[in-house]
Amino acid sequence: MRACGRQSTRERDERGHHDDHDGDASRKRGMPQNLIYLAMEESASGVWKLSADTARLYGLKVSKKKDERLQLKEETDAALRFLAHLYKRFGCWYLAAAAYNVGEHRMVKTMRTRFGRESGRDRDYYRVWDRLPGETRDYVPAIIALKRIGRDPKKYGF
Repeated sequence: MRACGRQSTRERDERGHHDDHDGDASRKRGMPQNLIYLAMEESASGVWKLSADTARLYGLKVSKKKDERLQLKEETDAALRFLAHLYKRFGCWYLAAAAYNVGEHRMVKTMRTRFGRESGRDRDYYRVWDRLPGETRDYVPAIIALKRIGRDPKKYGF
């Protein structure tokens, strides 16, 4: 890991390639291009960091011999279909992103316990914030921060 989160030129170039593909894929689906920052924040196999079970659910092959999560185009397609499902279920991108991180079923339980429903608005993320694990509490704000830095890196010292 680099000090202060700085990337090498090669890493920025590779990330830029992913940014272009992911932005085009989300734009074609009518989804926010800012979802690229979700991929930057995740941590598991592949760019979008889908779990093996979720990857399989969305049609990717995951085995000891083959892991399609490592193929950007296929993984991006699966991740965006999963995010579209989460958005439809939860009604907003903040809750969809939180569910992407904490797990769909845990987010359903959290929303039902707090509101008696699954769907909500962005502001509801902050209303359930204290019921989420620490990693997920930081997840949506981290995506927002990455978005701001991505728009104006010089402003933030990058």
